[in-house]
Amino acid sequence: MIRSTVIVEDSVLDLLEDISTDFTYTIADIREPDKRKTDFSKTIEIPGTARNNALFASLFDINIENDYNPALPNIGYNFNPNKAAKAIVLVDGIEVFRGVLRVIKARIDKGVVTYETSVLGRLSDILFALGDKKLSDLDFSNLNHTLTVDEIQASWYRQPGAGYVYPLIDYGLSVDGINYPITGFRPAVYALEYINRMFAQAGFTYNCVFFAQPYFKSLIIPTTEKVEYTQNAVKSRFLECYSKETYVVNRRVGQWREVWNQWGPPKNKDDYGFITISVDENIGSRITINRPITTSFQFRCTYLLKKAGAYLNIRKNGDTVIANKELNAVPYDGRPAEDVFIEIPKQKWNPGDIITMSMDISPGNVCTFHPGSFVVAPSPTDEDPYPIVKGAEVEMWKTISTSVTQKDFFKSIITMHNLYVFTDQTNNKNLFILPQSWFYDNYAGNAVDWTNKVDYSQEIEITPMGQLGSKDFVLSYKKDSDYYNDDRYFKKYNEVYGQKRFIADNDFEKDETKVEVVFSPTPSVQIPDISQRVIPHIYKVNKDGIKQVDAFNIRILQWAGLKPSMLTASGNSGYATWNISDTDGVLIRSFVFYPYAGMQDDPQNVTRDLCFGPPVEMFYAAQNPFPDVGMFRYYWEDYLKEITDKDSKLWKGYLLLTPADISQLDFKKLVKIDNTYFRLNKVSSYNPLGNELTQVELFKSSVRVEIERPGFIKWSDDGYLLHSDQSPARIPYA
Repeated sequence: MIRSTVIVEDSVLDLLEDISTDFTYTIADIREPDKRKTDFSKTIEIPGTARNNALFASLFDINIENDYNPALPNIGYNFNPNKAAKAIVLVDGIEVFRGVLRVIKARIDKGVVTYETSVLGRLSDILFALGDKKLSDLDFSNLNHTLTVDEIQASWYRQPGAGYVYPLIDYGLSVDGINYPITGFRPAVYALEYINRMFAQAGFTYNCVFFAQPYFKSLIIPTTEKVEYTQNAVKSRFLECYSKETYVVNRRVGQWREVWNQWGPPKNKDDYGFITISVDENIGSRITINRPITTSFQFRCTYLLKKAGAYLNIRKNGDTVIANKELNAVPYDGRPAEDVFIEIPKQKWNPGDIITMSMDISPGNVCTFHPGSFVVAPSPTDEDPYPIVKGAEVEMWKTISTSVTQKDFFKSIITMHNLYVFTDQTNNKNLFILPQSWFYDNYAGNAVDWTNKVDYSQEIEITPMGQLGSKDFVLSYKKDSDYYNDDRYFKKYNEVYGQKRFIADNDFEKDETKVEVVFSPTPSVQIPDISQRVIPHIYKVNKDGIKQVDAFNIRILQWAGLKPSMLTASGNSGYATWNISDTDGVLIRSFVFYPYAGMQDDPQNVTRDLCFGPPVEMFYAAQNPFPDVGMFRYYWEDYLKEITDKDSKLWKGYLLLTPADISQLDFKKLVKIDNTYFRLNKVSSYNPLGNELTQVELFKSSVRVEIERPGFIKWSDDGYLLHSDQSPARIPYA
């Protein structure tokens, strides 16, 4: 009788005999605090029966190709060996494993087909689903918008956690720290927005009270790609002047003569405020440049001309003809008016420059200019990109990292906050996520008693944790090459900004364990004598001290809303106004509050810091001493102290576990052996088909076991929270 059953995507596989494999169960090995483990099995041999061949799309046949639809179950004709297929393993009808199945290879031996497969569970299923997809593979198109000052300002007041916000960040485009060009603003997408889109794309859901906290909702991913806001000539058109009236030039007698053209009252669009229209026949219509600008122009004249003998001239500053064109004869005999275009190439124009249009016309000739004649800038035929003036379309995909994978992003969020991820036993597409300090149930009444399962005839090994760990633990962000990270900090202190080194009290171990996330740190800077504003600076500086815009590694910051922009720390001297300007430095709008984001939640009153530990140097007038309220303090300190404590031990022995024990395996609960309470670390090489002993690792720590259920409040349907802790422990239902 075959006792085992393998179900893949709700389809039962044929088994000719019980599967020969064993399973290992773990969630986080205390010997590797930076790793998040996954349940796994060794190779499972699946026979190539007709049914199994059909379910695996005859993978053994090299001539067979099949279509793949990710919306359908990954089985049968739709089977894709590069994609995970959900799997359940039962023994005697009891579930001993739930996760995903991977077909490694198909073997053909004397005509007999065998599939080599493996199953993995817990964290691995979401990581397999994410695969190697980049963050830029996520679809953010519904967040596309027009960049205007109104949109920038509106983003400051939206509910944190969803969409994007525009913090004040110096990307190298502000010269004085007061005026910030609108082209220097980049949207920062909330980290939770990334996670929600990643899970939705992968077909997963999650339960995570931690993600709903205001702190986590404040996390943003600022743009670090090299984004340049430009528009083509048509979209960026900032000058349009149309003639609304018919204008006649009539030369009855005399010699050739130059006549200034008069268009009459125009219909204008003038975003720069540099057009002047005059009907004075001694001056004509003219464009007066009131500010520096680089642009092209196009003139169009819609006309009738009695006979040949007329030229249009475009002059600069009255004398210099910079363009001209001969007009064709278009007699007044019912023919439609003709258009003539004159292009002025893109060039630099200075304040005071005057552009005029005139006509050389022969004696006895008549020219009539019709409504619709215009001058526009830049010219529609100009193919050069133009920087935005007051608005441009922001395509969000251009602001998203193209080098970071979704998998690394999610793993780094997990690592930063020391999160545990485990699968919902009723739905393998739903994950539970919570901090390590919330994970364990220290209530003795919920403990699982395995005392009678221990085989005391086997060796029991008890190892002080100090013998298994490292002496040094370094928690760090990834080094980056921007000015403040590299030139001002790393080269000076030979360490990454905001890293934390934890040294265990151990005379023997010399190893170092490094915990590094995919993000890089972002120092905040205050410009002396300008204001009390403290903002991130992300740029390079060349040998001449000039800021250089560039692309950098992905970052993570806290959005903390609007802060008052004061002249002095006391605030007695009033506000230090800052401005958003257009691309030529002309003021658009001024502010006395600034949209703050940084590693610290508040530069002057820090209660949360995304640094793992306090930096050696701050680039603003910060609190002294600087508070140690970083990621290490919140999420790692107690854990590392626990696993390196002199009284912490790893117990290793052999137990007789049944499929029922495995089906109820819960790493959250304590394990009781001989009136001693342990945390479960690992179940190694469990064979569900044999009446065999299984090696089990248990962790004995200095954490106090609760004999009575402590005071708690209901947080949600999946558990309770102690209301007295800063990082409350999760107390699941009994």
